[in-house]
Amino acid sequence: RIFPLPGDGDISYLTLARNAQGSPIEVSVRVYDDMGKQVLPIMYQTVYEKEMIIPISTGLLPSGIYHLSIHDSFGIVQSLSLPIIR
Repeated sequence: RIFPLPGDGDISYLTLARNAQGSPIEVSVRVYDDMGKQVLPIMYQTVYEKEMIIPISTGLLPSGIYHLSIHDSFGIVQSLSLPIIR
């Protein structure tokens, strides 16, 4: 889940959750514009808890629809959309 929706400030927050707490999981988050161009550096995080909130700096992104691609160490990919309104 990502909030706030739509994004309108300098930071949006991505909540990563998993079914049960266990061994740490490495994840990477990529942000793309509507044309498929990566617009922010890849963010790498280690998820230790059952739920973790990752801040995403969106202050330099103009209005538009952005797509987050979340990859974990098992190769599982999840996608979310983030509309930005300025």
